[in-house]
Amino acid sequence: MANDFRQVDIPNLVEQINTMLSVVIEAPTNYGVTTSECEALGDLKTDLLVKYETAQDANQHKLAMFETRNMAWAEVLDLTAEFTKRIYAKQSVTNAMLKAAGLSERNPPVKRNATTPTDLVATPFANGDVELKWKRNGNPPNAVFTVEVRGSTGGWTALGNFTTTRIKLNGFAPGQEKFFRVTSTRNEQVSGPSNEALIYPSGGEFFLQQAA
Repeated sequence: MANDFRQVDIPNLVEQINTMLSVVIEAPTNYGVTTSECEALGDLKTDLLVKYETAQDANQHKLAMFETRNMAWAEVLDLTAEFTKRIYAKQSVTNAMLKAAGLSERNPPVKRNATTPTDLVATPFANGDVELKWKRNGNPPNAVFTVEVRGSTGGWTALGNFTTTRIKLNGFAPGQEKFFRVTSTRNEQVSGPSNEALIYPSGGEFFLQQAA
């Protein structure tokens, strides 16, 4: 199977590799690569350019095709991709260093907002414990959930911060009406509150489970 040089702008590819190597070769370890890797890419690039220019000199511009075993453009592209991947993987390589080497700057990390927890359920127990569970609704494992409580009157009071979605609290007098809600915090942003979960509804019937 042959490779067609018309599929790639060879002079532009060579120029890009030259720009990158001229900077990286001065301090390869700073870019996460080695001198030998720089030299290997440079050798392949030179070989590719010779083949391309030979094709032009032979008046084969319309075809300019060489067999894969003769180190055509695809192999140079593969090595260049692996080379630059190594550079981007080294976190100490700054955007200024990338720009100097003719490479694109890293995109800033996407900060995702906290999402509102859903399906909060509160289950009271005869010993005064209350089990709360809810759904993450897209929040990651490192999201922090704040549980709040209020009585039939008055405002909300925070009971604590948690990373799990199922907790057990204690100290709630059986029969005393309480409302619970949960918010999530991610990237220093706080979500809206979840649905409210009620225990011991005033004037209503309730069933107490025995403590596990």
